[in-house]
Amino acid sequence: YKPVLDTLFSDEAYSDNDKPLIDNTALTDIWDRLRSGAENLDLDVMEAAAEELDKYSYPAGQEGFAQRIKEAVGSIDTDSCLEIMEAWKKATEHI
Repeated sequence: YKPVLDTLFSDEAYSDNDKPLIDNTALTDIWDRLRSGAENLDLDVMEAAAEELDKYSYPAGQEGFAQRIKEAVGSIDTDSCLEIMEAWKKATEHI
C-alpha cells in the first residue's frame, strides 16, 4: 500500500505540470483585478485574484512572480503587489 499512498502525498502529485499554462488574457484579467483591489484597498478582491494564480503554470522565469504576488497580498502590501505586477509585465514583454 505504501507505493499508492506515496503518490498521493508526494510533491509530484501537486505538480504545476498538471495545470494549464497561463495565457495573456487570463494573466491580464488577474492583473486588472489585483490592481483594482489594490487601488480600492479591497483585500477580498486581491485575495480572490491571487488565489486564481494557483490554477495555472507559468513559463520558465515567471514562476516566482506569482508566488511573490501571493506573499504581498498575504502581507496586505499593496505597493509591493503593484511593483511586482509591473516587473512581471515587463518580463512578459520580452517574450
